[in-house]
Amino acid sequence: MQKCKNCSEELVGNFCSNCGQSIKLDRVSVNSIATPKDTLTSTLETTQKALWNVVYPNPTSDLVTIEWRSENEDVEIRVSDLLGKELYSYVHLKPTGSQSLSLPNDGIFLITIVSGNQINTSKIVKISP
Repeated sequence: MQKCKNCSEELVGNFCSNCGQSIKLDRVSVNSIATPKDTLTSTLETTQKALWNVVYPNPTSDLVTIEWRSENEDVEIRVSDLLGKELYSYVHLKPTGSQSLSLPNDGIFLITIVSGNQINTSKIVKISP
């Protein structure tokens, strides 16, 4: 089983059920296949695209921090509410970085990170203390 790079939990497909991050898979190759009749070890090798992001803390009562890493491409960060209304949009001209921001009010927000043709979206909850 493959583990999440954010929280080390086992992935279900390309999704971490613990922290909600999705992992983009580029290529999957099987080196050997185990059959019921023998004890061959099967190895699954995956190559992941380097668009990686983490959003924390979740839930939050004030600031939320977004960290990202991309493959030599600009990164656009969009924050929207569940109705699709865009609240913030930032373009960062560096492939690695972090951004802290304050969400306007209590609710559930979507943070979308776009780099090239890859899109990762995380859900964040803001609650008052």
